[in-house]
Amino acid sequence: MKSKFGNKGMPSQRQLRVSELIKRKLADLILRMDFFDSNISTASISISEVRCSPDLKVATAYVLSIGEHKTEDLVALLRVNTKELRFQLGKTLDLKYTPEIRFIEDISVDQMLRTERLLKDTKGSLNFED
Repeated sequence: MKSKFGNKGMPSQRQLRVSELIKRKLADLILRMDFFDSNISTASISISEVRCSPDLKVATAYVLSIGEHKTEDLVALLRVNTKELRFQLGKTLDLKYTPEIRFIEDISVDQMLRTERLLKDTKGSLNFED
């Protein structure tokens, strides 16, 4: 009997292909879109990952700000413009159904830096005697 999640919760090859396609197309759209105001138009937005649901109806995009702008502000701006982004994405994708797009702040880099800092602090506080 096949599991509800396929291969132990791992995404299928189709999910991975569609996620990567959406990631590339979304990044291109964000570069070309002119819905940004003058303060945010200079921001560098990175789509670090896109994950699609098993039925490919929902795509979650993980957003990271590169530079001085807060990631939360950019995610809010993208969420306000989700309908337009989805419409434009639908015109460029060769899919039967254009997935709903959800934007989430990518905190993986912050977590990595925090872990690295903790490891350095721990290493400095340990005294190894020979």
